Amino acid sequence: MYRCLNKDKEDESLVNYKNQLLGNLDAIVEESPAEVEIYSIEFVCEDRDEGNIVLNFKEDEEMKKAEEFVLKEGSKFNIRITFKVHNDIVYGLKFANIVKKLKITAQKDEHVMGTFAPTKDAHVFNLPESHAPEGFFQRGSYKGKAMLIDSDGMVHLQFKYPFKISKKW
Repeated sequence: MYRCLNKDKEDESLVNYKNQLLGNLDAIVEESPAEVEIYSIEFVCEDRDEGNIVLNFKEDEEMKKAEEFVLKEGSKFNIRITFKVHNDIVYGLKFANIVKKLKITAQKDEHVMGTFAPTKDAHVFNLPESHAPEGFFQRGSYKGKAMLIDSDGMVHLQFKYPFKISKKW
């Protein structure tokens, strides 16, 4: 991409067109692979008095692991990811998620987030709204595993997040 951007440096109108499409071109480093830096992942819960649930990660032997949190049964939420792209364009970034209860897959999702260029500002992406299951048999402990992966198969983040579904927050 670096070669493509510097190919027509003398043509001012073409440089302006590339700036409109890609934003700040100064953030692109010569021949470096794209890198996604995750600032935060949070569960946006409008009916939660304490505000959103921000995932705090701890290093595990194999991958990052978030601290356990509680979701109220039947509550609506969406996941908000704040990140920044470095070096090159990230093509086809997607969020893949698997939730299990007692080793049985309860939910499996994959959401394509899109293609993102490197910029000075962070990107904020809200996944579609979800709702926590409700009922006696749905309450209990769950284990989630999620990752951000691009169309080239590069995994930018992989993490586990345990949570409980209960009657109260």
